[in-house]
Amino acid sequence: MKITVDREPKRFYLALSEWTIAYGHKIQVGDYSFCAIPKDREIHIFEETSGMRVTAINYGDSLTNILLSTKEGALQYFDEIGKYLSKVIKRQGEEIFTCRIEKNRQIIIDKLGEKPPTEDHDIPDAIKNF
Repeated sequence: MKITVDREPKRFYLALSEWTIAYGHKIQVGDYSFCAIPKDREIHIFEETSGMRVTAINYGDSLTNILLSTKEGALQYFDEIGKYLSKVIKRQGEEIFTCRIEKNRQIIIDKLGEKPPTEDHDIPDAIKNF
């Protein structure tokens, strides 16, 4: 699966108790689109089209902290996350993974309404260089 990390931060909408705004980077893994949201020493991964949480990756070690201290390092780390997600998708099977996304997307829409679109503007100054 081809993995692409968008260099520019975006505003995503996450399916929590309501549609919640978060800033991060898009990771494209084949036909699947995810967002990586750094928060509280973890990188939270959500499926972009549904806003569904997929996993959280702890980055408490000092080597990862150094890598994430620059934009280039963070993008490189997000590429590694993309490789991990590719393995997860292949292990589960694309058909099963797609079915889970579709099922959860419908549950989320029923609960929260339609997901607002991802936006690539209005990024707070505090994270423009991340």
